[in-house]
Amino acid sequence: MHLRSVGERSMLWALLCLVFSQLSWGQSCESTLTVVKNRHTRTVTSEDPTRFYLQLTNHSDQVQEYLLSVDVGPDSCSLGDLESERRTDPDLFTTTWKTSQNSANRVLVQPGQSESISMLVSLRQTLSRASWQCITVKAQSKQCSSNSHINLRLWMEPDQSDN
Repeated sequence: MHLRSVGERSMLWALLCLVFSQLSWGQSCESTLTVVKNRHTRTVTSEDPTRFYLQLTNHSDQVQEYLLSVDVGPDSCSLGDLESERRTDPDLFTTTWKTSQNSANRVLVQPGQSESISMLVSLRQTLSRASWQCITVKAQSKQCSSNSHINLRLWMEPDQSDN
């Protein structure tokens, strides 16, 4: 009987250690990045920047620090049969981030909370004709290898003074 209860205790300890290790190492890193009011397309000129309003939600049980970035996006956000050219130049625009934390492109989000993000997009040059560009906004967690992203579309028009 004594060996059986020692064996049961050992098994219980092993099970408890396994459960606690999974709780500490297996943290959820899920987050979502959404655009406010479903406004995925914005118009921008070199004289008139545009602003996207985003919401980043941390679904994990730990504070997460996110690095915000923008890349040229996929072909999949085409504008149908509108007459325009697609641009793929990452140097065509600049982005400026604004959050309640006033950091350049980093944001801390508490567990189960959301952070509002404002992204100002400015063109670096004047365009001679209308064009569009897909951009992918990413929120990369510093604590986890996962990231959230969203595809947005810039509709870029020539400045009115050039017409």
